[in-house]
Amino acid sequence: MLQNTAKSNATPFRISAAGYSFVTDFFEYVTKTSDDIIANVRQYLENNCNHPITLDDVANVSGLDKYALCRYFKKHNKRSVM
Repeated sequence: MLQNTAKSNATPFRISAAGYSFVTDFFEYVTKTSDDIIANVRQYLENNCNHPITLDDVANVSGLDKYALCRYFKKHNKRSVM
């Protein structure tokens, strides 16, 4: 995104805005806390408990692969995600 903006005939203001957007999105992703991940997983499980849920579904919500999710959830909750 930044490269495309820089290569285009964008004004310095647009380039700066694109850079700022990238940096804020990046830091929001990097600083995501375990509470956010666990809260998203729990919310998904509560909202979808009336029909079959797969581990892949839950992993997609968490942003982790299913193996990392299982280790992560077990470490923070002392029990399996399933």
